[in-house]
Amino acid sequence: MLLDKTAPFFMLDKTDKTVQTKAGPCTLPIRYFSACNVMMFFAVDQDRARLLLPNRQFEPLPNEQGKALALVGFWDYYDTSIGPYNESTISLMVTYPGFDLPGCYVCSLPVSTEIACEAGLEIFRYPKFVADSRVVLEGQQVDLSVVLQDGTTALSVTGTRGDSFYSPPMAINTYAEYVEAADIGPVVQEHGMATVRSRSGKNGSIGVSHTTVNAAPTVVYCVSSGADLVLRAGNSDHFMKQQVQTLGLDGKSPISIFVSRNFQSVLGVTYEGANKAVR
Repeated sequence: MLLDKTAPFFMLDKTDKTVQTKAGPCTLPIRYFSACNVMMFFAVDQDRARLLLPNRQFEPLPNEQGKALALVGFWDYYDTSIGPYNESTISLMVTYPGFDLPGCYVCSLPVSTEIACEAGLEIFRYPKFVADSRVVLEGQQVDLSVVLQDGTTALSVTGTRGDSFYSPPMAINTYAEYVEAADIGPVVQEHGMATVRSRSGKNGSIGVSHTTVNAAPTVVYCVSSGADLVLRAGNSDHFMKQQVQTLGLDGKSPISIFVSRNFQSVLGVTYEGANKAVR
C-alpha cells in the first residue's frame, strides 16, 4: 500500500521552507512518494570503522559480539518532490555525546541528479557526489551496484536472499559534521574518509548535526539472511571503493538484508544538537 500525495503524512505544514542551492530551489521537508529501498548490515572491526570517522567523539555502536555495524543501502526513488533519482550509501552506526539516540554517520552518499547532490551537500552536509546506483530485484535474486560517471564501479552486491519475515518501518537518524562555508564539497583524506569541507580551505565553524529520515507508517520490509549475498569492491580508484576496502567489506556477506518495495518517507530539516534548526 502506498499513501497518496495528499495523505496527512505528506501534507504541507508551517515547518516547510525553501532553500536555494546551486542546482536550484529545494523545499523542505523533501517528500518521497514512491521508492524501492534495500538495506544491508555488515559486522566490521571497530578499529577499521574508526578510520572513516572524522571526529573521535563519534564512537562505533557495537553489536553483541563487539563488532561495529556498517550499513550499505540503496534507494530507487520513482517519485519525489525533487524529481526521480537513485542513491546509495556506506554508513556506520555510531553514538555521539549529547545526542540521545544512536544513528548513522554517512561516509558516502552517491546520487544520480545534480539537485539531489547539491541539496545533500548544502543543506544536510552529506558527502554526496553524482553516480548511478542500480537496483535489480528479481524474486530472491539481488543485483546492486554503484556505477561512477566514468563507467567504473565503486562496489557491487549480488546473490540470493533467504526466506524472509515482515518488519515495520523505522526512522533513521543520520549524523554529519555541519560546516559553514560557501564552497563546500567532499574532501577525501586517508583511508577514503570523506568529509564535507570548504574546497578552498576557508572553513567556518564545524559542529555536528543530525537529520531524521521518517518512513511512512505503511512501509513494509522483508527481512532475510544475507549469507548468500556477496559485496565486491569495484574497479575504480574512487573513495567509496577505498571505504569498502578500509572496512574489510570486499568479499563479505551481510548479516541481514531489508527490502521494501513500497518505501515512502519525509526528510526534514537539519538540527544542530537536539533542537536548534540550522536549515
